[in-house]
Amino acid sequence: MQAPPTALTASQTALPRRILRWLARPLPARLRKALQLSAPAPAQPLSGASIWRKHPIALVKRAWLPLLTIVLLLFFFFKLEPIAGLFGLAQPTDLLLLWLFLFAVSAIVLWWQIADYRNDIYVLTDDKIIDIEMKPLGLDYKRREGSLERVQSVDFKRLGAISVLLNYGTVTIRTAAADEGYDFVMVSNPKHVQEVIFQKLAALRQRQETRMAADRQQELLEGLQVYSDLQGMMERPGSKARF
Repeated sequence: MQAPPTALTASQTALPRRILRWLARPLPARLRKALQLSAPAPAQPLSGASIWRKHPIALVKRAWLPLLTIVLLLFFFFKLEPIAGLFGLAQPTDLLLLWLFLFAVSAIVLWWQIADYRNDIYVLTDDKIIDIEMKPLGLDYKRREGSLERVQSVDFKRLGAISVLLNYGTVTIRTAAADEGYDFVMVSNPKHVQEVIFQKLAALRQRQETRMAADRQQELLEGLQVYSDLQGMMERPGSKARF
């Protein structure tokens, strides 16, 4: 049986971290450290928890435009002199401020999209389901949490040829509570996510049954002890008189 994932795969984490490190190289160490921070609390869940993020294709959809803009700006950086001559400017430095502004804006947008992608996580512990959404710099934080024992159904779906080819989809969790349940949107290998939830749910119910059996056994032992004490009292000389 395949063990539940306790951390993200390298393919899900290497690309965002590599881009962050590349963008932050010219910055001071303290600022570089701050820019690479993601959600500190949700990034360290309870021991033994399973963590999922959206498939990397979700990051590509959000970050391709600022990334493409940065690539084009880097290309045009070496063409500033011909461009300046084309517009009749004496020096290419006249375009440098505009280039720096566009590059800074594109880099900030790219960093924002990467950080926002990494901050949204789905956590499954031994007894809880947690859905966390957090904007970069802590500007917005949402956390939904529910008991695993209230889960009634777990379904998954993959819509479209791309989702089937890249193996991502949405896992829908319905509970006995009055809320709308939980949707793990665009997670990698949704069938495996469903299997992990079923495994956690089965283990939780097994622990509950074991605990209930232990409680019943303890109650039986206590009842037998009380019966033994009463029987001992009845067998003592003179006990009938007292009763």
